[in-house]
Amino acid sequence: MQQGRGRGIAIDDDLPPGRRALTEGLRELHAQLVPPLLPVRRLAERLTTEKDPGWDSSGVYRYLSGKRVAPEAFIRKLYALAEKDAGGGADGLKPLQFFLDLLQGAERKRCGNCVRLRQEVRELQGGLAQAETETSVLRSKVDELHVQGAGLEKALFAARQQAAMHLPVPHPRGDRQVHAQDVAAAKQIARRAQELQDQGDQGAALALLRETTEVLTPAESAATLVLLREQQQKQLVETLIHIYGRDQPEDNVIRVALELHDYGLLDDAGAVLRAAVK
Repeated sequence: MQQGRGRGIAIDDDLPPGRRALTEGLRELHAQLVPPLLPVRRLAERLTTEKDPGWDSSGVYRYLSGKRVAPEAFIRKLYALAEKDAGGGADGLKPLQFFLDLLQGAERKRCGNCVRLRQEVRELQGGLAQAETETSVLRSKVDELHVQGAGLEKALFAARQQAAMHLPVPHPRGDRQVHAQDVAAAKQIARRAQELQDQGDQGAALALLRETTEVLTPAESAATLVLLREQQQKQLVETLIHIYGRDQPEDNVIRVALELHDYGLLDDAGAVLRAAVK
């Protein structure tokens, strides 16, 4: 602790350089008053007026000891008193700007983390800008996917219409062809099952049929059976009939049987019903 020029006021030895310089400057102004180095209580009384009642002795002490950085208003008021007391010798005073510059230096030292904080703010702003850019890119991709989805729907509709032109004709006793909306999924299942069968992977083909019975509608299931019959995949047909009749609700089994009846596959219609009651 170093004894300063103020009467009975000491300055901490570990004050940052900027704050120490400001504190010494304030003491220099304090020494210019008449009488010099007024006690803190008397100085506070002189600084306090009806228009400016905010200066008490404890605050003045903290400013003159460097425990707190004095605000600009205090520096201006102390400078005005020193200038007034100096009278004709006011020319010997350093300019007010000198002391205001000391204040700026003290504030810079007081905010030793400001550079780091500003850098963090810039990084956060950069991250926010990047997030906004990524969000914009994602929105563009979503819009693009919507467009692609609409295109796929049109392509699927066209494929169904094209498929309807090449469907197997049922037995003459049947009264209609397989509808395009029923056969779209059926063609895929039947084609894949035949591929697995041709590759010698009978187990995979049967597993495919077992899984598809959970997702196909009765109309699609019937269409799959029709296509498999046309491909002469007897074992796959019999397996699909057995799985469907065994695992599906009664209403679905009846609907499949009616569909097969309409396609002229009377034996298969009866087989799926028998599988349901075993």
